Amino acid sequence: MATDIFPANSIDGPSRHQFLITPSDTADLPAVPKGIRADTAGTITFRSIDSRDDVTMTFAAGQTEPFRVQFVRATGTTPGMIIHGLL
Repeated sequence: MATDIFPANSIDGPSRHQFLITPSDTADLPAVPKGIRADTAGTITFRSIDSRDDVTMTFAAGQTEPFRVQFVRATGTTPGMIIHGLL
């Protein structure tokens, strides 16, 4: 087994697990990620954990942002986008 040189999973450390995000207008994410990554270009509508408002942002393919989001909405998110949560 390889030796992990990074400390225990921390907010500023590298991702130790990724999960596919399925946008939904009603369901929150199964876990709050330390960031989100768009594998394809488009817009993502999301709500951060301490916010009351949704935000829509354009992502380039491969763009990763350190946003701790509770929701990724279907409405306002480009259909067919592949989005990952980073834990």
